[in-house]
Amino acid sequence: MLIKFFRRLIWGVMFALLLGFITITTSQAEAPKNDIGTSQDCLECHTDTVTAWQESAHGQALSDGTFQEQWQAQGEPRDCLRCHTTGYESETGAYAEEGIACSTCHYLGEYSPSHPAEIMYTKYSSETCGECHVDTFADWQVSAHGESDMTCVNCHNPHTTTIKEEDVGTLCQTCHTEEGYYYNMTAHADEGLLCTDCHLRVSDAPLGEGHAQRHHTFIVDLETCNECHGEEMHYPTNEDVASGAGFHEPGAGNSALSFITDTPTVDLNPSPISPVNLAVLTAVIGLLFGFVGSPLFERWFHKVRGDAS
Repeated sequence: MLIKFFRRLIWGVMFALLLGFITITTSQAEAPKNDIGTSQDCLECHTDTVTAWQESAHGQALSDGTFQEQWQAQGEPRDCLRCHTTGYESETGAYAEEGIACSTCHYLGEYSPSHPAEIMYTKYSSETCGECHVDTFADWQVSAHGESDMTCVNCHNPHTTTIKEEDVGTLCQTCHTEEGYYYNMTAHADEGLLCTDCHLRVSDAPLGEGHAQRHHTFIVDLETCNECHGEEMHYPTNEDVASGAGFHEPGAGNSALSFITDTPTVDLNPSPISPVNLAVLTAVIGLLFGFVGSPLFERWFHKVRGDAS
């Protein structure tokens, strides 16, 4: 009985090693290349999208006149090309495409060899944007939007690099419906101020890494108010005191950042299966298969050996 058990175990180990080796070999092998390699290849099917991209800040990230002027004034540092080109190689200074091309966010080539039969895998995460927009991403991480798992593409169209609605007010009110409704009745709205005038204040500091022009914490701080009101925010005019205008009960209304929808988010960036984990799984399957099927394998082996003799 013990000998029979060990025989089965040996068969199981043999199959486990065989399947594990095959899994590791095939997972590490280079997948077939796809003919789709550049943004021009995408143009044939995605004409409108590629055309919009070509005129966008992403499409012109390298050719933009302002960038070229600043870049040349600094001696054309190679490191800038990491974010202003696609497929940049720091060792050689070569790059695959000018600007932020399709393959920056869409996996091309070896990742989707069956496209367009299969959907092209797309990176939707804000971390992808944060690889270049470093300062903006840092602001977003500590914001209510970041804590609610909203991503950059919830508000921004990566192809046109514009917002997803025709104006800022409409965009913000797609989520902040209550704040948007009451805001239209305020003095700020009467003056023509937009949500972004206070919640996305333009930075007066030198552009940092990632060239963040607007603060993306969405917090209205004292400096924001002082830009327009100065000292009057603490000292109302006599007319305001007499009429009671501008005074609100404590706690009245909601903060523009307090209302976040409870819409469930979907993970659009599934983690790839580790080749090692897959190899272990197939090895276990092979072990069980060999152990259970060993009597059949032994009979077949003896039959073949008997026929040969």
